[in-house]
Amino acid sequence: MINLNWVRTYRLDASVALFTTIGVLDNAINFGYAYEFNTSSIGDYNNGTHELILKFRLYCYL
Repeated sequence: MINLNWVRTYRLDASVALFTTIGVLDNAINFGYAYEFNTSSIGDYNNGTHELILKFRLYCYL
């Protein structure tokens, strides 16, 4: 099963971010990508940031 999630966030007068994750194998492995761009005056000097996410969930059965 594949799960897809989208999230968007913002900081008032500062930036906007978009974030997505894809979970596979019952969410045991997640891949994600995020992009944030500035809406403030510093945006003249910064083109935004990119982030890649890799998450593993380890199960422990005791």
